Amino acid sequence: MRNSSFFGVLVLGLLMAVFNACSEPRDFTKHLRALDSLQTTLTNTEAELNAVLLFPKDSITADLQFIQDNYGKTMQLPMAKTLLRAGSFRDQLQQLDQWKENLHGRREKLSNEMTALHQTLADRATHDAKNHEVTMLYADSLVEELAVAQQFWHTKVNEWLILESQLSKDIKPLNDSLHHWADSLQQATRK
Repeated sequence: MRNSSFFGVLVLGLLMAVFNACSEPRDFTKHLRALDSLQTTLTNTEAELNAVLLFPKDSITADLQFIQDNYGKTMQLPMAKTLLRAGSFRDQLQQLDQWKENLHGRREKLSNEMTALHQTLADRATHDAKNHEVTMLYADSLVEELAVAQQFWHTKVNEWLILESQLSKDIKPLNDSLHHWADSLQQATRK
């Protein structure tokens, strides 16, 4: 009888320990702060990206088309080279525009992932949407993955900003020449 009461007390003690361990509150405060910080950085970087307006490729296209349609004589080599460069710049602007769209799409995905994890941790859920058990270690790894992904995205935005700045600087004098030629042709066709 003595062994069974000892065994009963031992089982009761183990059950209480397991119950206390399961019901012990989990504190994800540092993870939530980290996610808030990542989200703020994401938003600020996106604002930088949105502040940059690409050089209007439509005006380049219109000037190029007008010159090609209305230049009636044999084109000099320097002018032909300038028109080819302008076409190349127009294509590069198109690529930058597509890259910017991709950056926005990736930002949206990152933001959604951060928001979902934030909500899961704030609710102190035991499992996430993929039915993974939410432990401190799991939360650490997810926040770290999001931080790395956010930093990679930020790096790509910086690369985009540098390339856009250089392209805008290089295209300005070229666009001025194109616009001048298009204006000269318009005046000549009016006479």
